[in-house]
Amino acid sequence: MLRIALFASLLPAAVMAQAPQCWITYEGFHDHVQHIDLEMCPGNAPTAEEGFCRAAIAGDTLTIYVFRHTQPANAACLTQVLRQDLNSFIASRGVTFSKP
Repeated sequence: MLRIALFASLLPAAVMAQAPQCWITYEGFHDHVQHIDLEMCPGNAPTAEEGFCRAAIAGDTLTIYVFRHTQPANAACLTQVLRQDLNSFIASRGVTFSKP
């Protein structure tokens, strides 16, 4: 009985260790989510070498999807989703963009 309980307690750790490192890849995202490509991420995080950002506008909400290059094979993985009121985003960043 003790052996079964010990095995059961270790099972979740073993399952978690085998879990995929990237739940949503850019490849899967690109085909299923309407979006626009951003020249750079807000605040330049991540940098172009580290990853990239995509954006979607729904009503008055701007959603920014942050992807980072991961190992192995340098796949792009969704790591963060940021939402902001579109008017606040424009007010804080202006209506024009100059790539540094």
